[in-house]
Amino acid sequence: MHEDKSGIKNVIAASNISIFRNIAINILRENDFNSIKDASIYFAGNVKELFNIIRT
Repeated sequence: MHEDKSGIKNVIAASNISIFRNIAINILRENDFNSIKDASIYFAGNVKELFNIIRT
């Protein structure tokens, strides 16, 4: 029933999500945020600044 094939895809997807999450955390650290929670609260009210950081 191809159960093995779906398991490989899930592992790859989990790995990709982990990579993107680490990139996001590093971007926050470079912009002087030590807490993901604080950054989330800050950028919830400053979406334009978040997009500016993402573009650079």
